[in-house]
Amino acid sequence: MRLLLLSCSLSKRRFPIRPIPALDRYTGVMFMVFKKWKREQPRAAGVNLLIVSAEFGLLRSDTHIPYYDRRMTSDQAASLAIRIQSSLKREIEGAKHTRSLVNLGRHYLRVLDGFRELPEAEWVTGPIGVRAQRLKAWLNETTE
Repeated sequence: MRLLLLSCSLSKRRFPIRPIPALDRYTGVMFMVFKKWKREQPRAAGVNLLIVSAEFGLLRSDTHIPYYDRRMTSDQAASLAIRIQSSLKREIEGAKHTRSLVNLGRHYLRVLDGFRELPEAEWVTGPIGVRAQRLKAWLNETTE
């Protein structure tokens, strides 16, 4: 099992407003890349997708969430950091992740300041296009 950590996206399905799985709610570039990969590689090795949300903290991809509109700011990241780090630590304890990719936007990265529990992780930074290309390559590497 591999661990993928993504930030939520500004682009979201507005409807239905009622809670739906986070993976279905988010429609941004990274989620489009991930969903396309899942469609094209249905038998590929498992990827444990966790999402950092400005509204809800750390989410599993199947966690049902309603529509919301909140952007991550430096202040919001600082206020969520302890909660998200604690949740992430619980998620990875005992898990047998063979590889990890941390693909978070600039403000979202701040929630992991000082987090040392992912020593073997690849951390992707830079413009969204670069991050999307690396995500696609990483996902395809997991199918080999």
